[in-house]
Amino acid sequence: MLRLLGTVLVIGACSALGFSARQHMAHRVIILEQFIQMLDMISAELDNHQTPLPDIIHQLAEESGTELRRLFSEMNRRLACKDGLSFAYRWQTTIRDMAPELGLESEEITILRDVAAYLGRYQAEQQIFGLQQTRARLESVKANALHTLQTKGSVYRTCGIAGGIVAVLMML
Repeated sequence: MLRLLGTVLVIGACSALGFSARQHMAHRVIILEQFIQMLDMISAELDNHQTPLPDIIHQLAEESGTELRRLFSEMNRRLACKDGLSFAYRWQTTIRDMAPELGLESEEITILRDVAAYLGRYQAEQQIFGLQQTRARLESVKANALHTLQTKGSVYRTCGIAGGIVAVLMML
């Protein structure tokens, strides 16, 4: 009876590792899509309404997807501190600090931190152009992440199960 229980636990644990790796890849694709939608929303606000950036950040904190809501709530909180630090600094540090929680990898962290170089600094048209460039870069990263999910996602899941079975066979 204990052998059977041990077998089930080992196979279950290894399977969970495989499923977890696949879920991390799927979560990354979802987060990248939410960031792309966020860039579209900022562009639309700058283009149509010429909304000030602090107001856009506040709006994103209230309306974004669950994951990004935490990011923009934190950014909004940091912007509320009147200690003389620039918007660019607040943007970059918030992205950097929240990246592990969001599951961002170095490539998208760099892309998102680069937004601070032009957002809030130039004319609306130049900011929108920069946001379009950033969107294109994120679309490329998302396409690569989606391709990785489609090609390796099932492999991770299957290898977790197979690894558990092999571990059980080796212990017998």
